[in-house]
Amino acid sequence: MGDPLAALLRSGGNPHSVHGVAIKLGCIVSTFLCNNLLYAYLRRQVPADARRLFDEMPRRNLVSWSVVISGSAHHGVLAEAFALFSHMLHGAGHGSWDRPDSFTLGALVAGCSRARDVDAGMQVHACVAKFGVDEDDSVAAALVDMYAKCGWVDSSWRAFTLAPQRSVLSWTSMIACLVNQGSSGYYDTSLLLFKKMLALKVWPTNATYSCILKVFDTPDLLSVGMQLHGCLLKMGTEVDTALGTALMTMYGRCGGVDEIPRLACRIRHDALSRTALLGAYARTGYNAEAIGVFKEMIMKNMAIDQSAMTGMLQVCSSFGQLRMVRQMW
Repeated sequence: MGDPLAALLRSGGNPHSVHGVAIKLGCIVSTFLCNNLLYAYLRRQVPADARRLFDEMPRRNLVSWSVVISGSAHHGVLAEAFALFSHMLHGAGHGSWDRPDSFTLGALVAGCSRARDVDAGMQVHACVAKFGVDEDDSVAAALVDMYAKCGWVDSSWRAFTLAPQRSVLSWTSMIACLVNQGSSGYYDTSLLLFKKMLALKVWPTNATYSCILKVFDTPDLLSVGMQLHGCLLKMGTEVDTALGTALMTMYGRCGGVDEIPRLACRIRHDALSRTALLGAYARTGYNAEAIGVFKEMIMKNMAIDQSAMTGMLQVCSSFGQLRMVRQMW
């Protein structure tokens, strides 16, 4: 009976209801079903229920440990995630596991990244090397990202260069690390890295393009930004909302006004894309168009964040415009 209940969970069934049925039917002893329940509870953002079930499980396997450790790390309870990890490695009796996999260690690295805890991240990095998981590209990319988020650019670069294999995930993480430092020296290095990536036939994803587009932020870089735009279209890249937003932001910074409305028509109209459109118009002096976007956002009850308000303040170069914005707001 465990398999049908697990299938129900995977199709979006309520974990509390399925859990109750499993208890009544006596199949809660199934490790396979319990693992699916753990995942479902965490997906529903109820980590306490997942932990309670985990503690009550008669048998645990590596998946059980990995799911509950990654859940604790993802929900910001890093101390609990490390306590579970230690018990997994050193706990007595059945249910402990002495060899973590890439999923478990990758989740811990990601948790350290979110917490900006480089000391804990270095401990996990040591475990990654000890257990030979450093060949997994997702873990290598997570390490690059973790060191970058903690401001350790040199360590991020070292993790990238020492990775035995580098897929687009690792390249994108390293490029993002360099770009987000926000200085021209790092911008130059990120562009060189992007070119090397292409030379090695590691094809960029939308996330890669969105990162590298941040480099183009002055009018003298417009032509290069347009070349990159043409390149991604030539490669058949589908411009989703995130990439379209990055392109609009780039054209706004570089003064490529003609491309902005064309891009705006092709992507979903949400708060993210409208804010980028407003900012692009504001930076290029298209004040009436920026105010029109702002009106649209208010009429459609879109979230007005600090970036949108900054764009509108840029538009308000006269008392009349400022009064108009106050009336709309």
